[in-house]
Amino acid sequence: MPRSKKAELIRETEQETLSRTPGNLTEARRTFREELSYADQLRLAEEIVLTRGQELCLAYANVISLTFGFARKRSKSDPAKKILRRDVSVSFIVKRKWGEGQAVKGQELPKYLFAFWKVGRKRKLCAVPTDVEAADDVMQAEPLSAKSTALVSDPAGQIGVTGAITCVIKRKKRPLPYAISCRHVLSMSDVRHGKPGGGNPVSIYRGGGGALAVSTGIRGPLSGNRRSYSLDVQLAGILDGKEDAFRQTMLDLEITDYVRSNADIPRRFDIYRPPTRHDGESQRRSERVTADLVRFHYNRLLPYHQSIGRILHELLLEVRASPRTMKGDSGSPAITTDKTKLVGMLIAGQGDLSYLIPAWYLLNPVQYGPGRERERWKLLYV
Repeated sequence: MPRSKKAELIRETEQETLSRTPGNLTEARRTFREELSYADQLRLAEEIVLTRGQELCLAYANVISLTFGFARKRSKSDPAKKILRRDVSVSFIVKRKWGEGQAVKGQELPKYLFAFWKVGRKRKLCAVPTDVEAADDVMQAEPLSAKSTALVSDPAGQIGVTGAITCVIKRKKRPLPYAISCRHVLSMSDVRHGKPGGGNPVSIYRGGGGALAVSTGIRGPLSGNRRSYSLDVQLAGILDGKEDAFRQTMLDLEITDYVRSNADIPRRFDIYRPPTRHDGESQRRSERVTADLVRFHYNRLLPYHQSIGRILHELLLEVRASPRTMKGDSGSPAITTDKTKLVGMLIAGQGDLSYLIPAWYLLNPVQYGPGRERERWKLLYV
């Protein structure tokens, strides 16, 4: 075959491949939107992100990550404000958004991603909608601990970090309960990285008082080594005789259940952040923040203290918080609006976006390191 004919055949074959879709787009869109339950829509979007994320990043030079959840779009009445769409979608996180006429030929992102899903007894073609988000809008979140009159102080009482306690658990065959919060709070990672994290007296300042618990060495890994996942969670042992006093500092909701999968997470829930402090004192009531689920982020990097570096989280929940979370809110519990389940723990924020570790990571002893396979933890209250 002449070289010119061979080149023409190659070009036409490529064009045919690029122009072909696996089926009827209208029908595939309808199937995803109308025949899949909300839980199945999330599962299919999650499967695409986990199985095709790498290849799609390789295929499109502007893409750095894929997430799934709910897209955000700018309000027509107020361009500075973004509103949430209520349809499940896959989001491309890009280095920068292109303006009109700036798209690179062959690098235009698809508006839908096709995949098959079992509906009843039949596998059907689905078209999952996509969205584009600029990295600058979602990739600059930071931990929300703060140096202040402290929730956690070092043994000498010279330095401190503010944060919140997420929940209280019971470990089997242990007489006293344990509190859960962020490791970067209970180990004071921002101010004493490299020093032992256990043994920091934990004091809850709601009108004063001494130490109610002591942080332990039971904690998730927190390392800048991105070959393995980190877990920014740590336990503090409540001191003997301080159980009642400690409980008075909590919401005191007898929540003994928690979400166990992405599909269990409601679209809207509440975050209870620490009371606002005024002149060293504080309000008695925690402040409720409305959280609207935005996206699920797998393999998410967060910048921590410079001596730690960027931490790789296996999964974080991204939510839109109103009012916004702020420094000192790390560890705040997220709870369903009916106050029956723990959703997760707040660890970071950027603008009106906040990031949480899901509850099933917090309550799974295996996540804290080897040797805990036989441990059983029970959620007592929040």
